[in-house]
Amino acid sequence: MKTWKTLCVLGLAVAGSVAAASDEGSATRPNILVIMTDDLRMGMLQSEGHPYMVTPNLDRFTTEGVRFNNCYATSPVCGPSRASIFTGQYSTVHMRRDNFYYPDSFNSYLPQHFKDAGYNTALIGKYYEGDQFRNQARQAWNRWFVNLGPDPAKRTPGMSHEEWWNTYLYQDQQYSVDGERIVLEGHQTDILFAEAARFVGESDEPFCVFLSPFSPHTPLNMTERNRGKYRGYGIPDRPNLEMTKGYFRNKKKLPIVTEMYEQYCEMITDIDDGMGVLFEALEQSGQLDNTLIIFTSDNGLMYGEHGFAWKRHAWEESAKVPFYIRYPKLAKPGTENDALVSLADIFYTCADLGDVEFPEIEGGMGRSMLPLLTGEQAQIRNEFIQIEYNKPDRQNPVLPEVVLWASVIRPDGWKLSMYQEPAEQRPDLAPIQMFQLSHDALEMDNLAANPEFSPLLESLQRQLKTGLIGIGADDSWLKTN
Repeated sequence: MKTWKTLCVLGLAVAGSVAAASDEGSATRPNILVIMTDDLRMGMLQSEGHPYMVTPNLDRFTTEGVRFNNCYATSPVCGPSRASIFTGQYSTVHMRRDNFYYPDSFNSYLPQHFKDAGYNTALIGKYYEGDQFRNQARQAWNRWFVNLGPDPAKRTPGMSHEEWWNTYLYQDQQYSVDGERIVLEGHQTDILFAEAARFVGESDEPFCVFLSPFSPHTPLNMTERNRGKYRGYGIPDRPNLEMTKGYFRNKKKLPIVTEMYEQYCEMITDIDDGMGVLFEALEQSGQLDNTLIIFTSDNGLMYGEHGFAWKRHAWEESAKVPFYIRYPKLAKPGTENDALVSLADIFYTCADLGDVEFPEIEGGMGRSMLPLLTGEQAQIRNEFIQIEYNKPDRQNPVLPEVVLWASVIRPDGWKLSMYQEPAEQRPDLAPIQMFQLSHDALEMDNLAANPEFSPLLESLQRQLKTGLIGIGADDSWLKTN
């Protein structure tokens, strides 16, 4: 059985041999590396001001890259969000509207164009687009290194499915490696980052790597070296924490969620360790500064803000994601950018830099972020629509999905969220939420009922309705003035 340590050593050794044959930045075509974490919320890095996290490797993105402060998922749940990344479309077009439903196919799959353009492509980590589409997706990747979940052989008689899943989802699990099903000893996060280090170190062609660790998604099963690292530290205080309302009205949940938060931090430290391995491989292979690196997450997560927990909500902590670009040839190190961007912009940005041509994409809503890096433009869009659907009924596929809520966000900092159904966990909240994020980033002051802002509310409601119609979403439930 192979181990992650063997893979890691192999990755660095190969990277060193490549470095002997080439100098830093000798390749003319840029490499592409996207690190897509799972459920990583904003503010979790030491460089972002977290009070106790130690993240020296991830902090390099803050000092050596550009931090985008206003990046949103198209829907704050991983399935639809990831489908929008890979297709460049809203869920109303690609039809992956919930985690529980997979379309048979997608009419757009952007990674394929990078392979067609000569990039050495690799998908490493999470594949989440369904079994029907799997074979087509594999054609886009020269290297297919996908985690498949726990090893069935590890489930002993009497072990519940939940115990088996929670114990072995991250540890000693099974993988699909170019179609071969194997089990690798070690923690998944270590294995995936080691494989990425190996791949970028040995590639003799410009590479396009999508590295997608499952961490820090539940079950919270961190490496032994980081287990207990933050035990007892608790959830840092924030002005918008409401730990007696909503999900936390049951007081028994608070200590459970507090412990989960500490373990969540330990899993992020696993990611930081992995980034150290990957940065070293890029440096030894002479490819670091010739590689466009994007570090982000598929959606955010809530830990008590406004009485909410988890994701799927319109609030900033759920809907917004961390987003960094490191590419010193264009991205000025140590800077921040407040432009309104989306996860659907990822492959458009990579294609623009790598001279990869996309055909006309039905419902394509992605934009290249390069004009933001060069300073040619201050914004690349004049609005952003977020939408959250309830899962479709698989037994009755003709029934429409239920729109739970939709938001419109503007570059000037205004955000309107309207709920068709009462907000999950907080049905006591007003169904219309309007915030001036540029002055109220924590969404403390709902201005929707303030008569002073009635004209603006009406304008935003019309804008949201028009936006929903434009992306093919149901707008009939909106009650606009």
